Amino acid sequence: MVKIAGPSTTAITPGISWQTVDYDDKAALVEALRGIHTLLSFVQILSDPDQRSQRNLIDADISADITRNQCNTLAP
Repeated sequence: MVKIAGPSTTAITPGISWQTVDYDDKAALVEALRGIHTLLSFVQILSDPDQRSQRNLIDADISADITRNQCNTLAP
């Protein structure tokens, strides 16, 4: 699981970890996603009209060999 916001205030379930990522750095995204089985992505950045962040995440997902990816389809 990848998180871009600040530190979580809730307890983390065993087996789940949080990472701060830079969506502009594809290599770092690939490294953060390596070993992940399923990615649920709900990225919606209003200042990113070309959806570059989501595209980079999908590219990294492919490079990291993630088995399942569910992208947000509700974003504009």
